[in-house]
Amino acid sequence: YGMMLGTPLVTSCIYNSNNRFDMYNSRVEAFHLGISGNLFCDLVYKIKLTRSHNWGTYDKPFKDVKGCLSALVEVSYAPEWAKGFSVSGAFAVDDGELYGNNRGVMFGIQKSGKIF
Repeated sequence: YGMMLGTPLVTSCIYNSNNRFDMYNSRVEAFHLGISGNLFCDLVYKIKLTRSHNWGTYDKPFKDVKGCLSALVEVSYAPEWAKGFSVSGAFAVDDGELYGNNRGVMFGIQKSGKIF
């Protein structure tokens, strides 16, 4: 179906703008950093950063190395009195020379444990 198996850093064929079923970005070097913890008892945070350098393929290398920076910041609040409910918010950034610059925001409500 044009999707790559294994890593989001290698570009899937489905994203080719020329509608060809070939890979153009399979040589990648990346550094990933993630950290999470509790700000307070009920407030949890998660931060993820990924920096990648992309060289294209061995057959068709990029003229210049293309760089990408991806980041995610997520905060979740689950007070004890809410009986398994939590609310969360996240902000993500994807800047670079492969896909352009993108931003995303997510808000969520989650229930864990028994529903009734």
